[in-house]
Amino acid sequence: FTFDYKSSNPSPAGGLYCEFHAVTTAPAWYLGASSFPISGIAASLGTYDPNEVYLNYFVKADENLPNAGSQMILKAGPKSYKLLEDITWTGWKLISHKLSDFKSSTGDALHTTDISEVVLQLGSQPEATTELKVMYDFILLTSGGPLFKD
Repeated sequence: FTFDYKSSNPSPAGGLYCEFHAVTTAPAWYLGASSFPISGIAASLGTYDPNEVYLNYFVKADENLPNAGSQMILKAGPKSYKLLEDITWTGWKLISHKLSDFKSSTGDALHTTDISEVVLQLGSQPEATTELKVMYDFILLTSGGPLFKD
């Protein structure tokens, strides 16, 4: 599993982006992850309502490697809340989700903006695979609406 910053073919945000790449000998669903802490962010957002806060990010996958998915996890208290999305498009795409769209393993929706960590997970979907490459850029929380409206 490698995590690297790249500059070739950047997202619309420009500059560097992060690239996750993993190769295994047998097909797998989970190929690695990286995380970063964001403790104390809730006070800066102006609301504790997860229906009012959006996680926005650019994402793409290597078009030559099928079964890539965007797997984002938010940690709040002792629980983790996940959002999975099959990457079925070509090139960069801006994704925006309300924090309340993230669900725990028991199906409970994230109920607060007081999140402590963001996890970017490299996983295959809908089928297990031996190699994946997914790129993320410009991960941003917005309050009151998504970064851009359709």
